[in-house]
Amino acid sequence: MPQKLKAPSLETRNARLKLPIIAKPRFVKVAPGASLGYRRNRAAGAWVLRQADGKRGNHLKNIGLADDFDSADGTTIMDFWQAQERARELARTELASVANPTSPPIELLVRRLTMPAALEIYEKDLVVRGGDLANASRLRGHLPPDLVDKAIGEITAGEFLLWRAALAGKLSPAGVNRLMTIAKAMLNHARAFDVTILSSRNWEIGLAALADAAVSRNVILSEEQVRAIVAAAYKQSLEFGLLTELLAVTGARISQVARARVVDLRGSDMPPRLMMPSSRKGKGKKKVTHQPVRLPTALAAKLAEFVGGRPANTPLLLKPVEYQRVSGGPQPVWTAARLERLAQLLTEKLSFDDIAAELDTSKSAVAGILHRLRAREVIEPAPEPPPTFRQTAGGGPWSKSDHSRLFARAVVEAIGEDYPERVTIYALRHTNIVRQILAGVPLRVVAVYHDTSVGMLERHYSHYIGRQDDAFARIDLLDLAVPPARDVISLAPRRRQVTL
Repeated sequence: MPQKLKAPSLETRNARLKLPIIAKPRFVKVAPGASLGYRRNRAAGAWVLRQADGKRGNHLKNIGLADDFDSADGTTIMDFWQAQERARELARTELASVANPTSPPIELLVRRLTMPAALEIYEKDLVVRGGDLANASRLRGHLPPDLVDKAIGEITAGEFLLWRAALAGKLSPAGVNRLMTIAKAMLNHARAFDVTILSSRNWEIGLAALADAAVSRNVILSEEQVRAIVAAAYKQSLEFGLLTELLAVTGARISQVARARVVDLRGSDMPPRLMMPSSRKGKGKKKVTHQPVRLPTALAAKLAEFVGGRPANTPLLLKPVEYQRVSGGPQPVWTAARLERLAQLLTEKLSFDDIAAELDTSKSAVAGILHRLRAREVIEPAPEPPPTFRQTAGGGPWSKSDHSRLFARAVVEAIGEDYPERVTIYALRHTNIVRQILAGVPLRVVAVYHDTSVGMLERHYSHYIGRQDDAFARIDLLDLAVPPARDVISLAPRRRQVTL
């Protein structure tokens, strides 16, 4: 049951009759955007609902008489508590009647929302705003089983706190904080659709962020290691090599590079540039802008040759044909060389997992081709992709997870398996940022170039900023153990003359 609001001046008959007789009602908030009012009359007073119209205005509606002189019947004559419940019911009906076409179904609006229902509404809103749907997916897998059937307005701060404690035993502190941020965004969004949710206080307390959870684990690579990783990436495929080199040179996020179009490449400029799309990090639906970033001449030439004559609005970078997504998963193109390799692996009596890992595909793809082979179905090998920079079809644009296994192989080949830190493709971004900081590039320029803020740089790269500042501070450091330079002239203080 929602919490009953208290208003001493309106709760009892005697308290209401002491109020002055005026036309303007006295209001108390009963739900977001809805207030219950009492208008004192010479006869029995009246209960009034004030409902926000979503246009910075509101409208009033009489909902019944107060039990100032007659006993309450719950229909036409109501006491304060009955009027409060009636106001909430009418507010829910009004909210459903003004739902716009992009709003969730009405049946989700008129009932008390549970967390799964609120998550469904939040996911629909992410679609409308162009947000990251992965946020809803992450949260769906961690909803508390003992709270899924309970209305959000009835969940206490202690129950939210127990949920956070249970997650702390499964996830890292930073992972818990990321999930709690998504949960609070979902709950705040649900509050606008469920008038029984009176306050966000319970989840603000129970889902508060864990302290000292953000531990910077940025992996910084040497220039030799970056060069070796890029070379290993080119050995796997031209497409992956171009992706890796562009990330290493620009320090951009893979989501930015994946959205770059052919028209964004300005190879004829001197120096060559790429109009890098901005990221979509942050609140709300951000307008995508483009920031020019410099490119080496050799890389710009490779990209121009790779683009060939493709239309200007097509993706700049493409996945290899082998990673074209079919039916929701990566499917290989079974060339003659790949079929020969499959036959060789089968003679070694490896498991499906090992065969799939060796061929860099899924177990379902291996099972499918083996089923066709055992059925003695004739399989025409696909032609080998031409060894040229030009790619007209390709495997579609890169997504944020297509590179994971490819980059892991490149790292193992370049710097070995015994490297003390787990190196992901994001290490190329960290390395590029630190490279510019140590080179003395102003932090504001580094922030703009990498589509971030100076505050984020100071938070995550303070150690390297301190090293740079130390180098500048030592330029004029006074060292008394070193004799002064001969060309330094000592100026004796002149005696001050005072005229009387």
